Amino acid sequence: MEQSSRCGWGDCEAPKDPAHHPTIVGIVFTFVGGYVGDRWSIRLAIFGFCTIQSLAVIVLLLTNGSTIMVFIFVAILGISMGRAGMSTAIVGVYFGRRAFASIMGIGQLPMNVLMFVLPPFAAYMFDTTGSYTVPFSILAVISFIGSVLYLLLGEPNPVEASPTRVENETQLESGEYSNAPDDG
Repeated sequence: MEQSSRCGWGDCEAPKDPAHHPTIVGIVFTFVGGYVGDRWSIRLAIFGFCTIQSLAVIVLLLTNGSTIMVFIFVAILGISMGRAGMSTAIVGVYFGRRAFASIMGIGQLPMNVLMFVLPPFAAYMFDTTGSYTVPFSILAVISFIGSVLYLLLGEPNPVEASPTRVENETQLESGEYSNAPDDG
């Protein structure tokens, strides 16, 4: 009997498929990544986690059908997910709130292009060579180059907070500031 037909709400066994495990490890390392990102240089922390991601892809290339190697790949990939929160936070660290949405949108463009182009490329390479070695090797190199780019950022300059309507408490006390709407 297929698993999909015998698996209803609450009557399934724990997943034995290694594909589920990066998420489990990733949940733990998202918290670890947040802790590390708050205490170390965020660019160095992201460099570390992205380098671990590159290493995971290299381990995947070395699996040769070994179940143990697949689980090692999955564990390393899950660890690399520790950068998830930092990848968003670094934009605020370097640019503040002023252009956050614009920068995030522009930053997603290359990722979206790669997510559109690389799967058909990987399929073509598999059909041509009978192996995923070439596309995964390229992925590992691109990932490592991205890691190194974080090192080239340099330390961020302090970003001024967005201007607020209240400059200080004395404005409130003196009556210079009111949050009441203007009626005139």
